[in-house]
Amino acid sequence: MNYKLGAACFVAAVVLMAASEPVWADPPCGSHTVEKTVMVPSWVTETKMVNCTEYRPEKRLRKVVTYKRVPEQREVTRKCVVLVPEKYTKTVNYTVCVPKTRQVTKRVQVQVPVWKEVTREHQVRVPVWREVEEEYTVKVPVWSEVEEKFTVNVPRKKTLTREVQVRVPVHKQVEQSYKVCVPVTEQKEVSYEVCVPVQSFREEECSVTEPVNGEVQKTRKVPVMTYKKENRTKTVPVTRMVEQTKTRMVNVCDWEMKTKTVDQTIVECVPTEKTRTRKVCTYKPETRTRKRKVCDWKTETRQVIHKVRECRAEQREKTFNVTEYHTETRSKEIECVRMVPKTKMKTQTITVNKCVPVQIVRECTVMVPHQVQKEVQLRRCVMVPKKVKVTVCNTSCSTCCK
Repeated sequence: MNYKLGAACFVAAVVLMAASEPVWADPPCGSHTVEKTVMVPSWVTETKMVNCTEYRPEKRLRKVVTYKRVPEQREVTRKCVVLVPEKYTKTVNYTVCVPKTRQVTKRVQVQVPVWKEVTREHQVRVPVWREVEEEYTVKVPVWSEVEEKFTVNVPRKKTLTREVQVRVPVHKQVEQSYKVCVPVTEQKEVSYEVCVPVQSFREEECSVTEPVNGEVQKTRKVPVMTYKKENRTKTVPVTRMVEQTKTRMVNVCDWEMKTKTVDQTIVECVPTEKTRTRKVCTYKPETRTRKRKVCDWKTETRQVIHKVRECRAEQREKTFNVTEYHTETRSKEIECVRMVPKTKMKTQTITVNKCVPVQIVRECTVMVPHQVQKEVQLRRCVMVPKKVKVTVCNTSCSTCCK
C-alpha cells in the first residue's frame, strides 16, 4: 500500500515539474540555471476518529429443554434356560478289600525285672546349736513439757448491703412448626421360588456277613431326597414414611435483668496470739546384752540301703493275629441325577427410565456488540512543494550544449 502511494506521488511531482517550467520568449543561446518548484512526497501521521464495534457481557434468561428420567414399570416376557433334574441308572465297578485273619506263633525276647538291695554311703550335714552373748543398742523415749506460743484466727461476723443484677425468667408460648415422618403401610404382592423336598426310594444290593451263611447278597431300599422348584406368591406389608408438617405451642423462657438489694453476712478472721504447753518426746540411746542361738553344721557319713532294678533277658513264645487284605472287583447299579437344560418363557417386571422433556429457564452470559468512536493514528503521504535549481540548455542553439 505504501509503495503504491509513493509511486502516485512521484508521477504527480513529475507532472507539476513539467507544468512549472518557464516559457522564454527569446531563449538566449547557452545554458543557464533556473529555479523550479517540485512536489516532494512526505509521510504525515494524523489522528482520526474511527467507528469500531466492541462487545460487552450481559446476563440474560433463556429457555432450555432438558430431559428428566422418569422410572416406569413394565412387564417383559423373556426366554430363560432352566436346569431340570433327570434321573438315570448306571452300572459302576468298584474295588473292595476283603480281610483274612490267621494266627502266627513267634519266639520273642522279653526283659524280666529283678530287684536287689545295695548298701551305699553318703555325706549328710547335721545342725549343732550353741548360745552366743551379744550387745545391742536401743533408744529409750524421754518425755518433757515445753511451753510454746501460737496464733489462731478468731471468726467475727459482719453484715454488708450491696446491689446485684439478677436474671429473672419470663415464660411465654410460641407457635412452632415441625416435620414428622408418619408410617404408611401398603400391601404388596411378591413372587418367589421355593424348593419343595420330594422323597423317593431306590433299591440297591449290599453284602451282609451272617454268622451261619457267611457273606450274603441282599437288596435294601434307600431313601433318596430330591428338590422341586415351585413358584409361589405372597402378600407382604411394605411400610414407607410420609413427611407431614405439624404445629405445636412451645414454652420459651426469656431472661430479664433486674436490680436487687441483698444483705450479706460475711465472716472475718482476726489473728489472736495464745500460749500452750505440749509434751515433747526425745530418744536416749542405751546399751543392753542378750543371748541368741547360733546354728553350726557338722558333716557325718551314713549308710543307706537302696533297691535297684535289673532286667534279665528271657526267650518266650507268643501268638499273634495277622490280618491280610486282598482286593475284589464288584459291580452295582446306582441312580444318578443330571441337570437337563430346558427353555421356558418367564414374565418379569422391570423398571425402565423414560426421558421426559422439561423446559427450564437458565441464566446465561452473552456478548452484545455496540458502536464506539476511538482515536486512531494513521500515516498519510502528502505532496510538499520544494524549490530546486536546475541547469537548463537552450534547444535552439546547436553549439552551446554540445
